[in-house]
Amino acid sequence: MKADPPLLKPSEALNRLQPDTIENGNSKTKSSAVEQTRYGFELGAIGLLTPPDMVCEVMDIQQIFPLPNAPAWLTGLINLRGNLVPVVNLSSLLGIEDNTDTINTVQNDYNMLVIGSDVKAAAVIIIGLPQPVSTERHEAELPPIANTAKQFVINAYSYQQRIWIDLDLEPYLISLSKQLVA
Repeated sequence: MKADPPLLKPSEALNRLQPDTIENGNSKTKSSAVEQTRYGFELGAIGLLTPPDMVCEVMDIQQIFPLPNAPAWLTGLINLRGNLVPVVNLSSLLGIEDNTDTINTVQNDYNMLVIGSDVKAAAVIIIGLPQPVSTERHEAELPPIANTAKQFVINAYSYQQRIWIDLDLEPYLISLSKQLVA
């Protein structure tokens, strides 16, 4: 009788799943198709890519509690499993025209994307669902976005007649939180 293999801890089991590699016998090789595909969400006429190394969660629109005297880009807070999570209006921050600040929360076209987890989480209202985006075609010119965000742009890509911006969201959101505290 063959003995069962030892059980793995959940973290070890999850670390075995590598989305950007394909197991080929005993060696693993990078898959260029997966490597050049990321997920992104629409903000008006442009798209933003989700951070590849951060936890992201799509959810239905939640009740947003506005904060008095908060800047226009801070829509309010939501209660996510007992944690207060800021809802950030990225369109306003980036200077992009869209209508996510005047949405009817009953509409099915809008969702909330929570980026990060626990105390490092922030939520963004997005149009539709995140979609796979090919990052093969680099864009030479950035679309017009706010100057405060340009230093956090990693790259821009062109895919399906839309410019997709790879924005380093974590440092960008941290810089905004420092502005609030100051």
